[in-house]
Amino acid sequence: MSEKTQNQAQSANVTEVTRSQDHRYIYINTSRSQATAFDVQLTCSRITFPSSLIASVEEQVTLIMSVAEAKAVRDALDITIKQYEKLFGETPYMDAHKPVALEAPQKK
Repeated sequence: MSEKTQNQAQSANVTEVTRSQDHRYIYINTSRSQATAFDVQLTCSRITFPSSLIASVEEQVTLIMSVAEAKAVRDALDITIKQYEKLFGETPYMDAHKPVALEAPQKK
């Protein structure tokens, strides 16, 4: 949990954090977002190459949150990324809206 998230939990008088029985870890390597006047949606997906020519995108989960929570998530991710890059160096940015030439893994 990031420092900001911990501070938010403390300020909300949260005394116990539990994990849902449905909790699971999901790996994603692409995402897209959209917004309405009331909320923000973040759809998280995984791109794989089941064949040598065609990429497959499988949507894993869609998170729906208030705009205020989306800003808190943005800030928490920003803090975490800065901490990561301080330890491991800068990570190149991939603009999701620009086409990227992807090469399928070569079959051996």
